[in-house]
Amino acid sequence: MAERAGLVRLVEQAHAARLQSPTRQLAGLLPVMFDWRADWRSWEHTHQLALDAARQAGDADAELAGISCLEYAGGSGRIPAERSRA
Repeated sequence: MAERAGLVRLVEQAHAARLQSPTRQLAGLLPVMFDWRADWRSWEHTHQLALDAARQAGDADAELAGISCLEYAGGSGRIPAERSRA
């Protein structure tokens, strides 16, 4: 559990430092762990940060990937649909 919290903090720190690519890359590695642990809040939180980083970078492909990931989680009933929409 400490590792998971540390990885979430790492995404938060990358985002706070305006490191768009590392924010997106780190968040992209975490869904398997979140799915395995049923940690939907962390999934949503890190991917909202990644989506924001994609928008800041003007990266339309990464933005679409972020929206898709959030919609996948929301469509699976894991994240409430109204909160998964960007």
